[in-house]
This record gives sequence, C-alpha cells and structure tokens, in this order.
Amino acid sequence: MDYCPYCLPTKRRSHWGLHSEYYMDKIRRTLMRPVDLIVGVVMPKGDWLWEKILIFFSFFGLIKFVGDPPREQIFNRSLIILDEAKKRGIEVEAIKIFGNFKNEYRYRLPGLRAGAWRYFEANPLADEHRSLSDHKGSFKKLMRKAGVPVPEGQLFTRQRRAIGYAEILGFPLVVKPATGSLGYHSTYEIQNQNELKRAMEIAQIFRPDFIVERHILGENFRATVIGRQQVFVCGKDRANVVGDGRSTIGELIDEKNSDPRRGDYGPKNVTLHKIPKDHAMLRASLAEQNLDFDFVPLPGQKIYLFKDFVPGSGIDFVNITGRVHKENLELFLKAARVLETDLVGFDLIAEDMTRPYYAQTFAMLEANSLPYLDLHQFPSHGEPSDIAKIVWDVTMEKLL
Repeated sequence: MDYCPYCLPTKRRSHWGLHSEYYMDKIRRTLMRPVDLIVGVVMPKGDWLWEKILIFFSFFGLIKFVGDPPREQIFNRSLIILDEAKKRGIEVEAIKIFGNFKNEYRYRLPGLRAGAWRYFEANPLADEHRSLSDHKGSFKKLMRKAGVPVPEGQLFTRQRRAIGYAEILGFPLVVKPATGSLGYHSTYEIQNQNELKRAMEIAQIFRPDFIVERHILGENFRATVIGRQQVFVCGKDRANVVGDGRSTIGELIDEKNSDPRRGDYGPKNVTLHKIPKDHAMLRASLAEQNLDFDFVPLPGQKIYLFKDFVPGSGIDFVNITGRVHKENLELFLKAARVLETDLVGFDLIAEDMTRPYYAQTFAMLEANSLPYLDLHQFPSHGEPSDIAKIVWDVTMEKLL
C-alpha cells in the first residue's frame, strides 16, 4: 500500500486513527465532560499521573527515555527545542512509546531535586487544552466574535449540505479538513461543482468534518506568537523555479535541489524539501501550463510547479518579520490573547504585510497549537530567527 499523496511528506498509509479521534472526541465531550471538569480542578497539571503511567510501562521495556534520539526520527520543530535545551544545560529526553518516537518529551532543570521531570508534546509552551485553536471551525467563530477578519465559511460533515452552501457562497472556494496542518488534504481555488465534490472526498479521507469557505486572493503567510508578546512572520511560496534565460525547468529544479539545506521526503529533521521531479502532480501541473522539463523560462520568469501548497513539494519560506506593519503585529497578538495561549501559529492571506490589515484583502485562515517553528529558524530566504531561544526564555520566565 502506497503512502497517502495528500499527506506527504508525512508517510501516512491509514487515516483510521484520525477518524477514531474524531468520534472519540464527540463521545468525550458529551459523556466525559463532568469528569474533565473534576480532573481540571484536582489535577490541573497532570504531569505526575502521566509520569507514573510512563514509569510503569518502562519497567516492561514498552517505554524508553532517550537522551540522544536519532535526529532523522525527530521533527525539526522539536529538534531545535532539544538542541537549545542542551545548550543551556537542561536535561531533556525523547519518549519512545512502543518502539516509536511519538513527539513526547520530558526535561528537568539543573539544580532541581532528582526526578523533577516536566513533560511536553513537541514544545514546552504547548497548551494541553488546544481544541479551540486547532479546530478550524471553532477558531473561525472565536476570531469573528473578536473582530479578527476570517474568510466566510462553515463547518460540514455532509456533502449535500456543503454543496447547497457552496452554491450560495459562490466560487472560487477552499475545502479543508477541520483539523490538521501543512495543508493536508486541502484543495484551493475550486471553480465548479465537480472540483468541489472531489475536494470534499479528499478532505473526508482525512476526517469526517471539513470546512467550505470563500477563496481569498493574496499571498500566504505564517505568523507565530510566542509568550503573547513576540511575533515572527514568514511568507510561504509554492514550489517554483525562476528562469535565467538559459536553463530548462528540469535544470533549474536540479539547481534548486542542490541546496544542502533541502532534504528528501523520508527524514523528519528537514525543514526545506527538495522539489520531487518524479511526482505525478508536478508533471500534471506543468502539462496544464503547456510546459515540460525541457522548457526554458525567460530571465526572471517564475514558474510555479504545483497548483497548491503541497507539503514536502519544495515550498519556500521567506522571513519577513522585520517588515511587517505594527498594526498587523498587534492583530496577531490580539488573536493569541483571545486563544489564551503562549504558543500559536496563524496561517493567513494578505496582499502586503507592510500595510495594515484593514487597508487590504486580509484574512486569518486557521491556527496551529503546535506550529512548525523551524520555518522561522531555517527559512529559504531572509535572516533566520532564533525562535527556539525565545521559547526557552519564556518557559523559564513561567517557571520562576
């Protein structure tokens, strides 16, 4: 069985767990809410219980604590956190659960009593209660109420109702799963009902609920807020090559792929990916533009190789933090405070980030509670931001 083409570079063969998570969450929210409220009062942190569970299973070898995990098995968003911790003398370990690293970690500070571990998923600032930010439907409602611009759209589980809504909203549209990051199973610039039906099928492979919303024209950006006080912004550009008047598209791809910072699909510790020349979607995209690998673009001519932001397709990340208008920065801070979180990444559409949001086409699309911070630390263009350092600075402040 091949990997899902809509989830790459994540190598996912089955979406059964995502569907199970959806139904279990519905059950939990209806039947377990009283228990959740009690647990929230009695065990607001929960580290001690989680630790006892892990220690119990570690006696049987089912759980292992690894101080120096294989880097290719850890996502870069977590590796930068682990590397910065070690620079500071903070003891940090990856937790291997049933033979696999599950993005779970623990750390303890120098000078604390032995065994005083703190546990986290991907990032020590991660909020344990993330449903409001990660669910795109809930996020849209919160932002609309707070006066933050979002695309017009609604949440659906039934395609028939979604089609009726789409007819009222009008094309072009976007369809995306209600949760998830990196654009998994999302379809953009949908122009007709046939494309809409296919987009809904793709989204529901991921999970049953999905968003149908108006497509917003503009550039794509990621704004990450740390500690409700600092903002980092990068532009996201679809996989592309720029002509020099001599080289073919195939040669330009090879040249871009020669950048040592770009890696293949497999390892997780890669931020910038190589452009996959053998990808069927790439060849189809070129064919739609009446192009092929032998075409020679004009000097300065930019050729986009994929219609959408396909994860792992060679997307560029451009650090523009220093050029963002101050009122846009304030808007991102406001949105983070509405979510009451110290860690969040916002995906958004804008025409020009040097202008205030209210003077242009601008919309906040979604939020991610475990954002890929490495986009800011390892951009393809622009100065890198030492964002892992900021994470630990804020973490230490919260502990004091």
